Amino acid sequence: MIDTSRAPWELTPEALAKVQQAPPEPPEPAREEDEPREPVGDLRRATWADLGLAGALALLAVLSVLFTCRGFGWSWDEAYYYAPAQMTAEWIGDFLENPRAAASRKTIDALWAGPNDPGTGRPVGIIELPSLVKWAMGISWALTRSWWGDMRALRLPAALAFGASVFLIYLLTLNSYRRRAAVIAAVAFLTMPRVFGHAHLGATETITNAVILFAIYCYFMGLRSPWGAVLFGVAYGLALNTKINAVLLAPVLLVWAHVFHRRAYVGNFFAMAFLAPLVWIALWPWLWHDTLPRLIDYFGFFLHHQQTAVFYLGKAWGWGRANTPWHYPTVMTLVTVPLPVLLFAICGVARTAAHARWEYRGILFTAFAAIVLLHASLPDAPKYDGTRLFFSLFPLLAILAGGGADSLVQLFPWNRPLHARADLRRVVAGLFILLLAGNGLWGIARSHPHELSYFNILTGGLRGARDRFETTYWGEALNEQVLAALNTLPEGANIQTLAMHGMTLLHLLEWGRLRKDLRIDAGPPYDYFLLQMRQGFFGRREAYLAERAPTRIFAFRGVPFFALYDREAAGEAAQ
Repeated sequence: MIDTSRAPWELTPEALAKVQQAPPEPPEPAREEDEPREPVGDLRRATWADLGLAGALALLAVLSVLFTCRGFGWSWDEAYYYAPAQMTAEWIGDFLENPRAAASRKTIDALWAGPNDPGTGRPVGIIELPSLVKWAMGISWALTRSWWGDMRALRLPAALAFGASVFLIYLLTLNSYRRRAAVIAAVAFLTMPRVFGHAHLGATETITNAVILFAIYCYFMGLRSPWGAVLFGVAYGLALNTKINAVLLAPVLLVWAHVFHRRAYVGNFFAMAFLAPLVWIALWPWLWHDTLPRLIDYFGFFLHHQQTAVFYLGKAWGWGRANTPWHYPTVMTLVTVPLPVLLFAICGVARTAAHARWEYRGILFTAFAAIVLLHASLPDAPKYDGTRLFFSLFPLLAILAGGGADSLVQLFPWNRPLHARADLRRVVAGLFILLLAGNGLWGIARSHPHELSYFNILTGGLRGARDRFETTYWGEALNEQVLAALNTLPEGANIQTLAMHGMTLLHLLEWGRLRKDLRIDAGPPYDYFLLQMRQGFFGRREAYLAERAPTRIFAFRGVPFFALYDREAAGEAAQ
């Protein structure tokens, strides 16, 4: 008979003894979290290992720029920034000696309005350049030019900002997704050829990226701490002092926080509204006098910015012609960002759309990327110089690429070990990192030192882009090879510069990179003509020269960047 006196879940003494004597079952492997954890806005989410890894990637970024600096010529905007950097360094010296005199309107107008280039006496008034880049380049130039040289001293802040951007991208992606996404995002950004190329140049683009990323990071801190909000106010003031594009960040941050952190963003709002403008004005002495009229002039410049010429889709636009089409920023992004980064970033946007209820950091990065792209696409927005005018898009693409690659990794089983210490997801993540790094480094190696002329496989590379896009535009191809040729010209040769910024050669004369006896744009008659192959700037004279056989051609992978003509080779253009 069956013993019914025991409950069905009770064990007999014999069964209990067997259970007690059996070895314990091995614990199940810890399951990886499929959903992102609650993100925080400070370093509490980052372990020492994360900080060490982010720091190592940032250091790698800086060193890679410093050790690959040969081959980058003095670019168009760098020639504009040299005089303001000199003036800022001079003003700092005056301020340390006599603060009251340095703060006077006369001194500030002389050294911050930038009426003249101290080296050449040529006008360089550029009120559209706020103060942070002037501070950074001026201090770097004053402290390091004696042993580093003028050009490298002016470019050092951009290299440091590149490393800071990599560090911040890692932390922002870590806060928003997880560690593997952070590594993928940092590697994606570090190996984008055009980003890497800009990091070698002393201009605003790379520094702007670093400061905007820092402002976003501080905004997250301000959601949890009053001191974080204060830090955000300072950071956003620095962003406003770097480039006008920082204005686009304000509505995105405020709307996003109102939706997802309605009770926590008051401190950030007041810091943005009151502290950031004070920091902006305090760090830009040009605004110390006639503050309101000068702010109106500053914003008015961008409301009536000229439509600079550009060669796009096989046709010249702007500068007296129809403005460049609205799709210019989108198309230029598609053909200049490495294809794996684009695909992973699209997956990141899709992930954000599919999981919008908790992917609210992804919503912020997606929205800001959309605003940057939309603003650059407006009918009256200036569209030229490749990707330079919407360069803030690139770090956002890297962060979204990290999130997108992470979502693809999660499609694979989490508990299928390939061997004792590596599961399938880790292997796939490693392959994604190798794909991004390998593709990006191959693009850099193939285009160096002309990364600003990089085009991806959608155009067939640089050669495929030649007849449809501007393959060189900023003068950075005016490198050692071109200067060596110019230094072999006859004594006292008079050179006319075409489709380029002649002041670059004047600075190179000043620094001893060109022979002192050479004359640049000294008026006709000219002995030689140096033409940059910037098709958008071609008038009748430039187009005529481009069709003739030059005295010397400077090309890269079969695509000409500069051409030198003597009077005989120039023919009718020399008349």
